[in-house]
Amino acid sequence: MKSASRSALLILALVAIVLAQTSVPVAQPQPNQASYATSLLNLFVSYDRDSYRKAFGVAAPAFDPSKAPKSWFDTSQTGDPDEAVLYKVLGTNTAGQPALKSISMTVAEAKVVNLVGREPYAPYVAKDTPAYIPGAGGGQGNTPITAVYLTTLDQATQLAKELGGTVQDASNLDTVWGTETRRQYNIVVNGIPFAAGLLLQQRWAQGVGVPGVWTWPDFYHPTFTAVLPPDGTGRTDARPMPMRDLLPNEVLKDSPFGVAVYRTDIQAQQDAQSNVFTVADRLLLQKIAQKLGVQ
Repeated sequence: MKSASRSALLILALVAIVLAQTSVPVAQPQPNQASYATSLLNLFVSYDRDSYRKAFGVAAPAFDPSKAPKSWFDTSQTGDPDEAVLYKVLGTNTAGQPALKSISMTVAEAKVVNLVGREPYAPYVAKDTPAYIPGAGGGQGNTPITAVYLTTLDQATQLAKELGGTVQDASNLDTVWGTETRRQYNIVVNGIPFAAGLLLQQRWAQGVGVPGVWTWPDFYHPTFTAVLPPDGTGRTDARPMPMRDLLPNEVLKDSPFGVAVYRTDIQAQQDAQSNVFTVADRLLLQKIAQKLGVQ
């Protein structure tokens, strides 16, 4: 396949992924029951890192500690990124009773998740190598090259940059490399050579790409310490889930299991069938009493 065709297919694949990462407000059908959980008012799907990856086939963005955790996103917002957008969320009124209240955020924040946790770093494995040092006597007693000592030149160069050293090719001149493109490099710091492959193994001991710092407990033992960025674990300021407005026959009330939604029409029917003396009945009797002049 020509490179132009491969590039076109790659672009189409990336576009498909972007288009697939959509989330728009969808009101769920009203349940035909007397009471139900407030989650049935939710307008969006709530994600964690695993469910996001399963839904869209890609990892969620890294957690941004400068913003509140947020498990939902709204791609229907197309205004200026700095423009404010309003949502209704579950809260309380001035009397401390459950009610819907408005919150605001920028369009830019509304359009993305900010999921707590972090994506796992891929483990570092020094893949096997076909390289060897030939033995004497027509190839008898060949000595395999130990793969853990091999790195690419780019990897060695990055290690030298981090450690303030230089790269030295320490490969045996008799090595038969075959298809192997890695080599045995040393990182030379203050005249002391360190095997780049062993440094790389230490550098990526907790996963490829883990951030961190090198320190020197002594002159001969550079030590890498992973420094992981905040991942939002333990944060209590998460953005609440937007909800649809209450319908005319819905009210919010505290229940033994937390706040619930009650349908006043079904509740009234159940009260009538149970011969319960309701607030509506009391108001009706009061009106009758006033007309009759009964105190």
